[in-house]
Parts: sequence; C-alpha cells; structure tokens
Amino acid sequence: MSLSKNYKFREPWPDGVRCVVSITGDVHDYTGIPGREDREWNDMKYNFDLLNEYGLEGKATFFISGEVAVKHPDVIKEGLKRGYELCPHTFKETQYAIEDWDYNRQQEDICRCIKAFENAAFEYDDYKKGFRTHGYQSNRITREVLSDLGFEYIADMQAWETTGAYNPAFPEKLVNFTAYPQFTGDNGSKVLLEIPDTFANDHFVYRVMKMSPAEALIFWKKQFDKIYRVGGLFQACLHPYISLKEDPGRENTYRQLLEYILSHSAVSFMRMGEISKWWFERFKNSS
Repeated sequence: MSLSKNYKFREPWPDGVRCVVSITGDVHDYTGIPGREDREWNDMKYNFDLLNEYGLEGKATFFISGEVAVKHPDVIKEGLKRGYELCPHTFKETQYAIEDWDYNRQQEDICRCIKAFENAAFEYDDYKKGFRTHGYQSNRITREVLSDLGFEYIADMQAWETTGAYNPAFPEKLVNFTAYPQFTGDNGSKVLLEIPDTFANDHFVYRVMKMSPAEALIFWKKQFDKIYRVGGLFQACLHPYISLKEDPGRENTYRQLLEYILSHSAVSFMRMGEISKWWFERFKNSS
C-alpha cells in the first residue's frame, strides 16, 4: 500500500485481514490446594468446548505448566488433536526473573517442560516453538535459552512495558494499543519473536482493578474498538479458571466479548504460532 510517492507501508496481516485476535490462557497445577486442585486443566477442556460453540475450534493457544502435561497427558493429546496450540509455561509455578535463575537452571526447566510434552504427545511439536513464563517473569537469559533451544517466539511482554515503565494510570492511559510483534536478538544470536499482550488480562481486571463482569465487558470492548480501528493485535491472557469457571457472570462476559468481536468484519482469530509463522514470513519477504 503506497501512502505517498516516497513512503510505502506493508499491511501487517495476511489476506486483507484488518485485525487479529489471539485467545490465550495459562494453565497451572495446584495439587493439594483446596478449591484449585484438578480445576485448571478441567477449565481448559471446558474452554475447548465453549470456543467450538462459536466456530472457533482449535483457535486458541494455552500455556501449560509441565506438571500438568505429566499428570494429564490425555488432556494434552485431546487439545492438540482438536487443533489447539499447547505450549510450556515453566514446569512448576516458577518466576525466573524474580528468583534470579541463571542460564543453566532456566535451560534445565524448559527442557524438562519439553520432555513432559513429548511424553504426552510426541507426534506434535507446538511445545518446541512458543513459551510463556509464569507471571511474565522472563529476562534476557530466558530469551537466550529459548533461542538456543530453537524456539520461535516468547509471549511475555505486556503492552504497557513498551512505554518504558509501568504506568500507574493504566489501563485507561495505555500508550501503545497496537503493539505489533517484534524481533529480539543481535550480535549473531538467533532471532526470537516477542508477541505482547495488548490489553489487560483477566487477573489484572478482576483481581487487581476489582472490576465487575459488566465493567470488564465495557472495558474490553473499548480496548478492542481501539485496536480494531488501527488494525492491531488483540491479545492477552484470559485464564480459563478466572474468566470462565470462577464466576458465571465472567463466563457471560467472555461469551459476549467473543460475540462482539465476531460481529466485526475482516477479523481473523489466529493462534500464537500462526502469528509467529506469518511474522517471520513477512520479515523474510521484506528483506
């Protein structure tokens, strides 16, 4: 697309798509914790079926703790066979950056995740492509490890981080609404794609901001409208256990948000791996 004689802009998304939506969720293991044990993987399975109701079977990415893959391999197999993208989310509830894990320790943990997924469903390889740390607690070392292991993308950067600092006025004064994926890696290192959150996730909305389901729906619709208007990426973690099964009102908000998005034209639902593949091809074709 040419905007002027001396300036050209390549459309960010394939086939005339105006806006891309990526549904993601994190799934943990909380064995022994009353009210949480055996909930999260069941909530994810519920989400599989809910999305299928809206014609979105397989159109989501879930980041799953390695322990879940060890304890519930049948759930991993089912999700992958239904077309969902399932990727590691650290082996346990671990925060690499805060806990100051070094290269070897992070590499060991990520390799342990890969082994857990391989044992559950060796015929797939989504779990060798994308990664999200627990609590978004990745750092430069995490990116080095993932690059060295051949991963394609990391889904850890939150959009407000692109402003350089956390903004206490968030969410209404968020600066960067599009937050397109971006590449990281220099000095000869392998390229890794950063795919950021572009709106506040459900943990922030419901537990930090204390929004009601009705307030959350208004807020998320407003964020989608902004992103749709500029042709960006609408992506943030909507945990199955927070947005669905924890409160019937929240499930209703989740459903109404999907219905609202589906009412718009030229919107594509893409898994994170599909976004990564497209962005790498787009980069290669522009070189």
